[in-house]
Amino acid sequence: MNHRLIFLSFFSCFIFAITGCYKTIIIPPASSPPRAAKKTPSVASKTERKEKPYAVDGKWYFPIDSVVEFKEKGICSWYGPDFHGKQTSSGESYDMFAFTAAHRILPFNTQVRVKNPANNKEILVRINDRGPFIKDRILDLSYTAAKELGLIGPGTALIELEALGILEDKEENGRRVTRLIQRIDYQRGDFSVQIGAFKDLQNALNLKERLQKDYPVVEISEINRSGETFFRVRLAHCTQLQEALRLQRQLESNGFPQALVVAD
Repeated sequence: MNHRLIFLSFFSCFIFAITGCYKTIIIPPASSPPRAAKKTPSVASKTERKEKPYAVDGKWYFPIDSVVEFKEKGICSWYGPDFHGKQTSSGESYDMFAFTAAHRILPFNTQVRVKNPANNKEILVRINDRGPFIKDRILDLSYTAAKELGLIGPGTALIELEALGILEDKEENGRRVTRLIQRIDYQRGDFSVQIGAFKDLQNALNLKERLQKDYPVVEISEINRSGETFFRVRLAHCTQLQEALRLQRQLESNGFPQALVVAD
């Protein structure tokens, strides 16, 4: 799916939304019998934790640095034979028989628990690609992961996703082992709601002025990612995740669908 990513040199704004969707995509199964599946998500190589922002169809996505109480509910699809052996966004070759998945912003090598409430099946997958970029879908599974979860026939399903931590390879007693770096208490911390990120400071100032009509505390923070400078527009510092999520929903209903909770 790497070929679906379009990196641009210059831009003014980033828009991001996470939602759910009910469209169906059906990819024919492999013509040859599947080989033995790799049940445990493996780590191909250690990736750089801070990943570059990227654009697809004019929308900008900022991969997050940590899995801060990251849970989603939405539509999951899958991809298989047409992409087998092609390079993923992480640089790995896509293996349709491995337990991997594509997500728009979770860090590479995040271990994710995926549940299909319709049949109560659960799997563990490792994020090693970007997508899906069909409107409103939240996750693309590998062929084998989708088969295990019961997606091959219908093509899509409503799923529940929970990020468990980051998988890292370490050397112990002369051999390489994979360890899961456990998550912390994500319900408490320093959270804010981001409305936009701009390369042009004036655009950030314009959005701040617009927001201040209804929200008195609006901040602009500068961040450098891979040599690019962005001006992020955020409001409210919340110590409870649920408080920040309530504010996010309020902003979405007030005409800011790109609002998202971030951890500082």
